[in-house]
Amino acid sequence: MTEDLEKGAQSDELWQQTYPRDDSPYIQLGFDSATLGNWEKALEEWRVAQRLDPDRGAAYCLLSLAYMSRNQLDEAERCSNRRRERKLEAELLLQRPLLGWRF
Repeated sequence: MTEDLEKGAQSDELWQQTYPRDDSPYIQLGFDSATLGNWEKALEEWRVAQRLDPDRGAAYCLLSLAYMSRNQLDEAERCSNRRRERKLEAELLLQRPLLGWRF
């Protein structure tokens, strides 16, 4: 599985380089990194995704997850609160398992 994730991450990096303003490859690379246990990299990817599309609720949820993994619970709560204040939904995350999933 690790080898598959690493191969997927390579194609996601190419996707990211080809379309640097698209938030989707950043979200996917964050999933890849989190699944491999690299929460710092996941956090970086999801921060960029949120900056690129501040109206995508999934990015706020994923950031909260990354902050929780680092025991930064105040920051996780702030992300969740910002998403709720903006009335953003994250249905995508309710449909799939969080880790090990590629879209």
